[in-house]
Amino acid sequence: MILQKVYEKMVIEDPKNEVLGSPAKYFSLVEKEHLQQLQNTTCEKNLTENDKWLLPVVKHLKSLDDFKYPVIIVQEFGWNMFRQAAASSLALEHLSNKHSINL
Repeated sequence: MILQKVYEKMVIEDPKNEVLGSPAKYFSLVEKEHLQQLQNTTCEKNLTENDKWLLPVVKHLKSLDDFKYPVIIVQEFGWNMFRQAAASSLALEHLSNKHSINL
């Protein structure tokens, strides 16, 4: 993938650029079969970090058929602004004393 190659090049040029972890582990592709295996997992002992994150997700999904495969898992540190914006929007929808601002 292009993004991974650019990140890898930046890390080779200056190791201080490795702020998102190893370029080789920047993202992973996950197939439906793997998610099905995770749904049936009862022991978390030998799971990878990505699998530990995916486990509660797949355990609570009604169907894995709603995804397009492969699923791409991106290693992300810190706040994801899209996630924060979505969470803020959802929280604001439930406030009874909110004020609308038209921009």
